[in-house]
Amino acid sequence: MHPIFDLSSGERINHSGDVNIGNHCWLGQGAFIGNNVSIGDNSVIGAYAVVKSFPSNVVIGGNPTKQLKENITWEKRL
Repeated sequence: MHPIFDLSSGERINHSGDVNIGNHCWLGQGAFIGNNVSIGDNSVIGAYAVVKSFPSNVVIGGNPTKQLKENITWEKRL
């Protein structure tokens, strides 16, 4: 992350934040995970979603992101 400063005060205006991604999460291609985001366990994130925080066991997608399904789980089959 590159710091951005206010010219008049010299104060940094873009502070970093934590990102927490739960266990067994499926992130679609190009999903954007910004700072201060928490994604619960067993969640599915759609391709190119701009993600905000969500609980466990959900499908989310879109821009802005919204919860599409709840009470889900998924498995990887080869």
